[in-house]
Amino acid sequence: LQLTRPSIASGTERQEKTFWEVAAAAGLRTVVVNWWATWPAVSTNGVVLSDRATLRLEHGGPLDGEIAPGSLYPTLAARWPELRGRAGTLAAAALSTIRVSDGAVAVLRRSAELDALILVLTAEVTSPRDDLTAVYLPGLDITQRALSSESPSDRSATLEAYYVVLDALLADV
Repeated sequence: LQLTRPSIASGTERQEKTFWEVAAAAGLRTVVVNWWATWPAVSTNGVVLSDRATLRLEHGGPLDGEIAPGSLYPTLAARWPELRGRAGTLAAAALSTIRVSDGAVAVLRRSAELDALILVLTAEVTSPRDDLTAVYLPGLDITQRALSSESPSDRSATLEAYYVVLDALLADV
């Protein structure tokens, strides 16, 4: 049941400070990756890879508020094929131990690839001196939405399998 129409949220619609903006105002160095409504990315004391950063990195072109500070973009763009390849390897390893129905394999693969890519990007822009890192991994939401029409037992088994995938992806984090 959907009571509203989907809409694109942006940072220009927020009326209050985010928790990372509050932390930055307190002097903490923050890193925010793929969080909802972070475009256009603004950073006063850290890094923001907005919810549109991966699209910019994938398609190239001039930066339009997807990454802050903007000085990160050339380095990330130059390394994009390597980063994407590393994420693919990480996702494949995380998926290697699970067994799910043939219908669920594609959903879990795409979710794992997206989450792995976000984690690889996060690792690229964080440092030991950062005080707060906030990351949104969309894979579980994507998986849950894709399975909404499945039987409860099939949905439960597939979600449990994705929890195993997430555990593997997050092992180093």
